[in-house]
Amino acid sequence: MKSLLAILCIMIMATVAWGAKPAGIMNGTPERIECTFTYVAWEWDFAQGDHGFTTAMCDAEGLPTWAWGTESTEFGPMDVWGTVLNGDYESQTGEALISPIWTVDASNYLVQLVHWYDTEPSFDGGNLMVNGVVVPPFDGYPDDELCDSDSYYAWCVDGQPGFTNHDPTDFFASCFDLSEFIGEEVQLEFQFGSDSSVTYPGWYFASVTVGGDVVASDAQTWTQLKATYK
Repeated sequence: MKSLLAILCIMIMATVAWGAKPAGIMNGTPERIECTFTYVAWEWDFAQGDHGFTTAMCDAEGLPTWAWGTESTEFGPMDVWGTVLNGDYESQTGEALISPIWTVDASNYLVQLVHWYDTEPSFDGGNLMVNGVVVPPFDGYPDDELCDSDSYYAWCVDGQPGFTNHDPTDFFASCFDLSEFIGEEVQLEFQFGSDSSVTYPGWYFASVTVGGDVVASDAQTWTQLKATYK
């Protein structure tokens, strides 16, 4: 009887310890909106190579995670950029994947990411930062404040909006509008971060496509282009 009581006490203590981490609450699954390109400036298909993307620290002590290579999927092996290939990301991960640089104009202000993610809901996740600004997709991020907790910290993305959910689906497209950076040099900075417990496969990219509404040689000004949307 004493042994049974001891086991019950251990189980109750474990349940209390696990329950100390609040359940993640997200805004729900948004409608997915793809880009509508008239002109494609670049299409970085990661099945063809890493396309010059690099990695960089985005927090003081977050662990590195991004790699390019072959990931096993339900559709067979795919070459992707991902957070730890064929395995789960680590606790206290914090690293950014950085694109080549370009100057934004009317021919290249839309960015479409084809991706897939599986993370601890609301505590771990990723987002797109451009020139120090978190840029949302047209349909918004699933969570508007990752790791909203006094007890946990998600490197790189703590308190920021981001992609997060433990309900993996097929690869899908998200579209980002960089029109606020017109005339500026930019690099896409895909940040990913996790806290100190619970990990899943992470975030994987099949391709990134950059384009816009006019061809690069078109003389149409950005002011004229914006006027068409009023």
